[in-house]
Amino acid sequence: TNANSIIFDMWNNNASGSHDMGRMTIEIQSGSSTSPFLFTVSSGSTNTLFRQTIGQNIISTALDDWNHYSFVFENSGSDFRTNFYLNGYLNHTVINSGITFGELPSIDMAGKIGALITAPFRADGVASTRAANTHTFTGSIDEFRYWKAARTADDIGKNWFSQVRGGTNTDINNTTLGVYYKFNEGNSGYG
Repeated sequence: TNANSIIFDMWNNNASGSHDMGRMTIEIQSGSSTSPFLFTVSSGSTNTLFRQTIGQNIISTALDDWNHYSFVFENSGSDFRTNFYLNGYLNHTVINSGITFGELPSIDMAGKIGALITAPFRADGVASTRAANTHTFTGSIDEFRYWKAARTADDIGKNWFSQVRGGTNTDINNTTLGVYYKFNEGNSGYG
């Protein structure tokens, strides 16, 4: 992996500084001595910017092996809670008191796996030195799931090692599964 490589960037296409702007990124900092994972949330007209590392006892070289990583972000009362799961088990919880974020509207949402959608927003209004389609992820992703509702430890523990199926009008199972990429639809010619 590269330093500061983007795993996922999601933005609601509202301008920085607008009251309904919302953006979230998850990235890898390979030079970190504590955890390689960093998430950033940008929100609202005040350009509230929140950054947090997450994960315990994970060094960047461990990312060379196949593992399952789950991030659960949710408001809990007046706190913003993040749970990080490694191979189906809770690895780390971060609770930030007095911070909550509004729900991102589903209209005009854009997401990108492996690079920035656009230059990051900064709370001080100074232009970022990072640009769209930069800080690309170098590595392999076997599967990507984005859920529109917080997953429980039980949900993650049951399904981290196998595929899930989406809901339909007659089967309401997994209707909160917003995006699901299995990355196995083509044939690479190998095994």
